[in-house]
Amino acid sequence: MNLNIDIPGRPVPKARPRMVRGKIWTPTNKHENEVAKFMLQHRGAFAGMRDLALQAWFYGASPTADGDNLWKLVCDAAVKAQVIDDDRYIVCGTFEKRPVGNQGNPFPNKPGTRIRIGVWI
Repeated sequence: MNLNIDIPGRPVPKARPRMVRGKIWTPTNKHENEVAKFMLQHRGAFAGMRDLALQAWFYGASPTADGDNLWKLVCDAAVKAQVIDDDRYIVCGTFEKRPVGNQGNPFPNKPGTRIRIGVWI
């Protein structure tokens, strides 16, 4: 079983952790909440499943955006939307940063993200 989710809008990376007065925290990211909203319709799709694969294609992300932080935001949003139980169950993951005009973009000539989640065999 594979699940494809397309999310319109410019991909935004997860913010890096901050340290203030000896306490570590990660700033809230509104974009993560928006991505999770798109995933909510698939809530429970992989509940109780382990050995998952997650692929992501980021169309039109900033050239300075770290791909691993883009990917981490998608993984955390999938957990927040309860599509998967925990991102520790992702045993295979890949991402690609592509230009907006790239073939395969679900939103031709506009920024967006395509996510595929499935059971790793």
